[in-house]
Amino acid sequence: MAKTTTAQQTESYGTVVWFDAAKGFGFIAPVDRRSIPVFVEFSNIELPGYRTLVAGQAVTFVRSFGRNGVEATRVRPITPG
Repeated sequence: MAKTTTAQQTESYGTVVWFDAAKGFGFIAPVDRRSIPVFVEFSNIELPGYRTLVAGQAVTFVRSFGRNGVEATRVRPITPG
């Protein structure tokens, strides 16, 4: 269930496990269930205005290597929060 966005980056689908809006971070569980939850920071959410996510919300994202390992970038909500 993933589609290629570049030669090295693949867009994945997942569900928000939890997101702390006050702290600006949370975790996404990839749909493939073979991976551990992926860290997401508010700055990587592609939304206008206030960027936040809600537990249970479906999203697409790209796995990238950040300061502390794998993190979700280019996060786009599929369902409203």
